[in-house]
Amino acid sequence: MLEYAPDVPIGVVEAKRYRADANDGVEQARRYAAKLGLSFAYATNGRQIVEIDYSGTAPTIREIDRFPTPEELWTRYLADQQADSSVGRCGAWCRCRAGGVRALPNGILEKL
Repeated sequence: MLEYAPDVPIGVVEAKRYRADANDGVEQARRYAAKLGLSFAYATNGRQIVEIDYSGTAPTIREIDRFPTPEELWTRYLADQQADSSVGRCGAWCRCRAGGVRALPNGILEKL
């Protein structure tokens, strides 16, 4: 779960094994995003990153070189929600509620 601030989810990451194709996680990431009502979902294997963006009229699925920074994703989220920034940034960019993995600001996944 990607949270910009505590209890403010804006995206989800589905992590697959390094040797698997990141696209193998796209459907699962889409299901998580739909179930949670999130605008952004990502599937990754640590080498490839696939972004699913629900902020437009139709979902956009594309491979990206790096995860967006917290500020980039927050700005996109606010635009999608047509909202103003009223939530302060927390110190942790991403925490996986199930435990096990978190994404650092430079886009590297760290095992907990």
